[in-house]
Amino acid sequence: MDTLEKWMWRISLAIFLAGVGIAFVGDRVSNPFLLGAGLASMGFGTALSGLQSVITRKAEFVPWFNTYRPATTYTGLSGVLWGILFIGLGGLMVVAGLATAFVPGGWQSVLDSVVMGPLAWGLLIGGSGVVVVILGLIRVISGTAFANPEVGTRLMDVGERLGGLVMLVLGSVLILAGLVAGLAPQAGAAVLLGWAKAFLGGG
Repeated sequence: MDTLEKWMWRISLAIFLAGVGIAFVGDRVSNPFLLGAGLASMGFGTALSGLQSVITRKAEFVPWFNTYRPATTYTGLSGVLWGILFIGLGGLMVVAGLATAFVPGGWQSVLDSVVMGPLAWGLLIGGSGVVVVILGLIRVISGTAFANPEVGTRLMDVGERLGGLVMLVLGSVLILAGLVAGLAPQAGAAVLLGWAKAFLGGG
């Protein structure tokens, strides 16, 4: 681990742990500002960790509860993709934290105000599809290259990559469904109803 990677990891971990402590205190004293600040700090630490993976093109996962198991390391494009996922997750945590701290009623009121809209459902479904596609790409690119050579086999590698292809297809379907749900919900509902009638009629 070089100097840049080491310091970025230490800083992101410190920010994340500080956020955990602040959020814990805020929850105990029922202070939404402290709770939101802690959640936002956790998100910023998570996003910084993702940025480190993008810069260094490496994502490393250390098993906390099994010290005998080697760390799982993704390099190259797979490491960058993991970094993008962590940046996205951290960004969502920061938004949720800011909403908790500054919006009356917290993030729950924000969700309640938009969850009934078709655009919100489209973003939720499509966003889930993007995550599934990225995870599928990681599996297709890496296979079992991240695994211990003594454990990984050729058959396992093929299975890992085939699973990634299935995830790519599923994620693409979710993205398409999200676009339809968000931009043309009535047309999408009509298509689904037509398919349902055809399926039930054919059965």
